Amino acid sequence: MQQMPLHIYLDTNACRYFGEAFATDTLADDLRKKMVLSPLSVFEVLAQLSREDCGDDVLRQIQAIPNWTDPSNSRLLPWPGDW
Repeated sequence: MQQMPLHIYLDTNACRYFGEAFATDTLADDLRKKMVLSPLSVFEVLAQLSREDCGDDVLRQIQAIPNWTDPSNSRLLPWPGDW
């Protein structure tokens, strides 16, 4: 039986948690290659930039995305309308 490749999909809060956890450290390469971003989660995180209570934190979390994804091959889930 052929095994399907495993991927890790994060919701909006998890994206922010990963951005906080990996602000200065880098996730292991084998795990970074499995990360897949949801366009809706990314959109929601970007929308949080305008919040006065957490905008600066959100910016730092966004800047950390290359620390926990594979910048040379970032993956996105299809936009829901494409399904």
